[in-house]
Amino acid sequence: MDLEKELSDLPAPSIVFIISPPEDIGKVNMEILKSITAKGWVGLYITINQPYQNMVKIMERNKIDINRFFFIDCITKTAEGKAEREKNCLFISSDA
Repeated sequence: MDLEKELSDLPAPSIVFIISPPEDIGKVNMEILKSITAKGWVGLYITINQPYQNMVKIMERNKIDINRFFFIDCITKTAEGKAEREKNCLFISSDA
């Protein structure tokens, strides 16, 4: 799949849901996030298996501007019981 072409053909605004094989998910996620920021778009990132702080580190390593995204973290409160408040992240527990 040519991800860049697929995303460029979408009408604005759009909601996109992408399913990827587990072995490719990290690479595909970073491609999507880079494409979003390159276009000047903003995004909502819902994380169900990686805590927000881990995602921030991964995105920064890949030179992705985290300020272009708002996060909903569904794992930190469940796994750790609490979460530090962040300006661009809402922490919810998976049992909410």
